[in-house]
Amino acid sequence: MDKEKYIIRRAVKSDAKAFLALWEVLDRETEFLLYEPGERKVTLKMQREQLSRAQGSENSHILVLSDSTSDTLYGFTAGRRSSNARDKHTLDVVIGMCRQATGKGLGFEMLSTLERWAKIQEVARMQLSVLVTNTNALKLYKKLGYVIEGERRGTVKLSSGYVNEYVMGKWIADES
Repeated sequence: MDKEKYIIRRAVKSDAKAFLALWEVLDRETEFLLYEPGERKVTLKMQREQLSRAQGSENSHILVLSDSTSDTLYGFTAGRRSSNARDKHTLDVVIGMCRQATGKGLGFEMLSTLERWAKIQEVARMQLSVLVTNTNALKLYKKLGYVIEGERRGTVKLSSGYVNEYVMGKWIADES
């Protein structure tokens, strides 16, 4: 599929069924997310509720990658922050993309779109974690200005063994 046929938009409650299908694909295709195939226990009702809560929230934002001809989702990015005064300025970020959508600059566009929303919400810092073996994601995050702030040992156990994880962050507040 050509890059021009993809649409980045805010997730809505009616995306729940397509989102569950996306989770199934991602759980099969990659070891870079936390769930094994069949391990995720999200029901359609639970997914609808989560998307509905996010739609009306100033502390959560979910974007999806779809195409103009179907309801199929090819990726997502989400940001969530606390409502507590002391850490409300920090947005935790996660992204997942189907293989067929990678390598087209869409991850860059999705995270940039999330960052624009974060700035409107007066977020000062975005942060994420990434397996040290996920070289494509590391390259993307560095291109977007994220820096490695630390490394956690053996946070994930894959078939190949324990894998370390980088903690990365990006300061987005206007410091002028």
